[in-house]
Amino acid sequence: MTSIEAGHWARRARARRLLLTHFWPGNDRAASVAAAQMEFDGVVLAAEEGLTVVLGAPDR
Repeated sequence: MTSIEAGHWARRARARRLLLTHFWPGNDRAASVAAAQMEFDGVVLAAEEGLTVVLGAPDR
């Protein structure tokens, strides 16, 4: 799935956050995040080594 498609489906699912993963080597992660943000207004993150994402109660 493309980043734009991921953003589309995150919006349709009413997600609060979207984490993009499984990038091809050399892929521009910032461009992928920007593409997802074209479809999704929530927080968009790009997976990277050492990234920790806390799941649970929504941010307040």
